[in-house]
Amino acid sequence: MSTTLQPAKAPVSPLVRIDAHYRKALAFRWQELVIRAFFVTAVSFLLVPAVLLGWRPSLLTFSSLLFTTPIIYLLTTHIVLRSRRSWIESPPLLPASPSALSVWFGTFSHPVLALLAAQASAAIFFALAFAGVQNHLYPSSGLGWSSASTPRYPWHWNERLWFLVFGNTVFFGLLALRDVLVGNVGPKWPQSRAAFPVVIQRALGQLFTAGPSSLIAELANAAQFTVVYTLVYFTLRRSVWRMAVTYLPFLRPFALNFAKKGSLSWGLAYYLLVLQITGLFALKPALAVVNDYLCQPLPFPSFTRKSPLSADKYLLTALESTNAFYLGHTMVELQRAAHSVKRRKEIFADASRPALVHELFRALLLVLGDSYSTLAAKGRKLSSAPLAPVPPVHDGLSMPVKAGDIFRPVPKPGALQGFVSTVLEGKPAPTPAPVRAALDRAHAAEVAVAKKVETDVPVFERWVGGTPFLSPVLAGVKLARGGFSAWAGREWSRRAVAAAVPEPDRLARIVDILATFCVAAYDEDEYGSVQAVLPSTLEALVRVRGAALALGADLVTTAPKVSSSAADAARADCAAVAAIAENGIRRIADRFSATLTAFRFPTGIATALTDVCK
Repeated sequence: MSTTLQPAKAPVSPLVRIDAHYRKALAFRWQELVIRAFFVTAVSFLLVPAVLLGWRPSLLTFSSLLFTTPIIYLLTTHIVLRSRRSWIESPPLLPASPSALSVWFGTFSHPVLALLAAQASAAIFFALAFAGVQNHLYPSSGLGWSSASTPRYPWHWNERLWFLVFGNTVFFGLLALRDVLVGNVGPKWPQSRAAFPVVIQRALGQLFTAGPSSLIAELANAAQFTVVYTLVYFTLRRSVWRMAVTYLPFLRPFALNFAKKGSLSWGLAYYLLVLQITGLFALKPALAVVNDYLCQPLPFPSFTRKSPLSADKYLLTALESTNAFYLGHTMVELQRAAHSVKRRKEIFADASRPALVHELFRALLLVLGDSYSTLAAKGRKLSSAPLAPVPPVHDGLSMPVKAGDIFRPVPKPGALQGFVSTVLEGKPAPTPAPVRAALDRAHAAEVAVAKKVETDVPVFERWVGGTPFLSPVLAGVKLARGGFSAWAGREWSRRAVAAAVPEPDRLARIVDILATFCVAAYDEDEYGSVQAVLPSTLEALVRVRGAALALGADLVTTAPKVSSSAADAARADCAAVAAIAENGIRRIADRFSATLTAFRFPTGIATALTDVCK
């Protein structure tokens, strides 16, 4: 007999195990959210119409409804939750073309259309299920699928049913579009430390406040939409359907009678309102907490108990993950560790070689370098061709003070000392001068455009503005155009900055972690390990600030193509990114103050540090 040796399995790397921990924890939370959302959907679908329409089903009908509620949930609330989850875990970047119309049409990109389609399909099925149950319990309501069939047109649709389907679809589609335009569909990472159950209770409690996104406000929006939609539909139904069956002949067997004087009653508006209220009660609680279920801190103590790595080594390894969403969770936990005195002392007291502090700063600066590369490239993809090797040049000005001993040979640049030349590549340049020049040129162009617009007013517009009846109409048109122009400028700036800084929360957390460790090291770092990486840290923050200012100057020159207010929005958005780095620099400079004079920096970096700290 011959025996064959089985090949040994390759060992699983710690990073793969860590990603598996994250994946299992998020899957457990998602399962918990799905179960709770199902119960809320089922109760809302059965209870709200029972209160507002007097549903009194028999025991057999009630049992049938209970068995169909899982299908209703899967085809309504679950579809919407899955689409929102994809936006939270991997938020897409919308195109930022330098044109107001391009900004508007760019809103309807593939990810947005997928989100709108998910919410629209959920609204359609919810309306069909609602109408089916209502027609079964009360056939006199006339909401059945075949209630309008005739011997000549046996497949003719019921206009009363389609009135509800169209209205519900448009309403929830507009809600989804509003969430996209105001930025309510992306990830929202925690800004304060609180227990997970407390965060969920707080989010659910805000549904019943007077806020713009509360359930009370949405119910008011549903009532207003019902009135407007009913008036518009009853006013235009005959002309629109007549045009539809004329130019689309295949609709005649299904919708020919829609073009005639039908038997629609104003009571349908109440059915539509009840349908929308039912959908809001089923959907809003799940949407209010989906971000918290996915973005709140994970149970890291349970992860480290199952891992041979220590808590600090665990986070250090997790920083190498290529999953941006997992990396966001790592940053949240690492920020909590940075603000814990006990955890900081444990990190500073580590005497291993290389020091844990050095390894931590190396990993953080590498992640910061990735963000800097995207910011410096202004969101554009860089060429994958390898760069030409640059011969190393020794710069005595940037050499640490301790390495300047003339009685010893200059040590070879280590991994930490060579960070700036590997991660933040490019020769330092004094940023403020070109940025100011670009801003001045852009401002002069804006003033010239504004003067041309002011002096080039058409004669007809001046005549209309002088009439007592047409003047209010002209003012309303100008207000609408001005509102769209202002929105286009803000939205274009937001998208352009988001392309360059796709993870602003991560950038802010990295800077906060680095600054917190540097400031705390002044009193807590007994070995002085942070002093070795302090110059590289400050230089990295200066580079990020310079890239943000350069991005602002570039956007300001392009802003007049979008709208007159786009330049101000671009300045504000880029200044917010630059302020993240400036706050970290100031925190470090305020703590070390005159001690920073012991370090030497390149001329451009020193100039920028002086500009920030003055």
